Amino acid sequence: MSHRNNSFHALIAAFPVVLLAGEAPAPTAAQPPVAQVDSLGEVLVEGHRKQQQQMRLELQRIEQRFYARYNELNTDDEFDIHCADEALTGTAFRNRTCQPRFVADISADVSGQMIERFKAYGDLRAPTPAGASIANRRIDMERKMLELFRAHPELLKDLDSYTALKKKYDDLVKSKSVFGRSIR
Repeated sequence: MSHRNNSFHALIAAFPVVLLAGEAPAPTAAQPPVAQVDSLGEVLVEGHRKQQQQMRLELQRIEQRFYARYNELNTDDEFDIHCADEALTGTAFRNRTCQPRFVADISADVSGQMIERFKAYGDLRAPTPAGASIANRRIDMERKMLELFRAHPELLKDLDSYTALKKKYDDLVKSKSVFGRSIR
């Protein structure tokens, strides 16, 4: 342990000298100059982040355009899709969720039923399982969406654009390192 502390203190003591001298030790043939690797890595990381940010913004734009057009063409307001950026409990990270209005309506109804049941009986079990109601409405919604896609092929084109860009974005995010450095 004391050898490790001595090495650490020697490194800290020598660090300002290298900075004041204005020169790094000469690189070997197998090791590129530190400044070149650092600046190249920073440029690549910065470029990667900008590309990722631009793709994320384009995804949001396509998604908003798709849902706005879908909601406009859809005649059943229960099937309108609304998106929200929400932070999960206990975290500051926001997550974008999009869901049809019937999901929010059914969830609110079940929550209300649970509160009433608790007031009356002290029981928090939901009298009606929300999952079954949502699954049934989802089947109806899928039929309606297929009808809309057939009648309005531009909706399907927007959905295809979104899917293709989302795949590129996911691939970019998966390539999380440049020259062995994490970029997330």
